[in-house]
Amino acid sequence: MKAKKGQAGRIIDYQYTFGTEQGKRVLLDLMRAHHILSPSYINNDPHETSFREGERNVILRILGIVNIDNAKLKELMKEEEHVN
Repeated sequence: MKAKKGQAGRIIDYQYTFGTEQGKRVLLDLMRAHHILSPSYINNDPHETSFREGERNVILRILGIVNIDNAKLKELMKEEEHVN
């Protein structure tokens, strides 16, 4: 039971943190920096590709926890484009 409370609390923490305007900006920065918005495949370098996929996987985990769907994700990226 304690593990479930911990997991639920962690999900709430992620959703709260990345639901704020600052959190959304940080999440978008992480997405850009860790290959969510660009290919992670590097020609002739399987080690670099694997490393980039590992980075990408962390961000995908965050996106899964905060439960951002593709439509919301595209909306956030468009908002970011207008700001920059």
